[in-house]
Amino acid sequence: MKLFINTDGGGGTTVERKAAAAFVARLEDGTFVAAQNRILEGTSNVAEWQGVVLAMHALPTILDKYPDVDSLQFNLDSQLVSNQLMGKFDCKDARLNELRETAWELRRRVPMPMKVHWDHRETNKEADFLCHEALNGRIIADMFAAMPVKQTGKSKVTVGQLFRIGLLDEPKPLRVDKEGFALCNGCKAKLLNCKCPLLEVEIAAAVQVAA
Repeated sequence: MKLFINTDGGGGTTVERKAAAAFVARLEDGTFVAAQNRILEGTSNVAEWQGVVLAMHALPTILDKYPDVDSLQFNLDSQLVSNQLMGKFDCKDARLNELRETAWELRRRVPMPMKVHWDHRETNKEADFLCHEALNGRIIADMFAAMPVKQTGKSKVTVGQLFRIGLLDEPKPLRVDKEGFALCNGCKAKLLNCKCPLLEVEIAAAVQVAA
């Protein structure tokens, strides 16, 4: 069984600044396996490499949970980093070379075939989305939890739901009642009493506790 891992990094430019890295792993039938994201300081190329290293670090844990996996494919939307990872291009930058050496060392600990594929950004939207999530302060706590989903339109996540899972990041002032309690923009109840439907991450956590 083949495991596909899409990695991405973004936010940084050619100068050192806040950036993010992420990966999403799925089986060949599309089944979600794992995902992680993180914040870092660095250029866009550093961020792209950090996405690869983040996935490489997670591989042993993933493979322990999915022992039937016998081959890997890394999909990157950075042509430069994909060629550097395959050894086709040199890493002239010292930090990039250090990250490549780290990735290669971690790779040697995984005894199975691995391919590296350069993908277009349009087909790497999940990892790109997780980078944006990280830049907005939403970091994945459990890589095996349900994949975060971008909410739009009527299915938009309410502030009450975000409050319940500890990810409330509201740029605009919250509405409050006469007593000064913040209100959910969905069910209109106090945040502490939000009646909005459970999110996937809450359902997954409840199932894990019950197990």
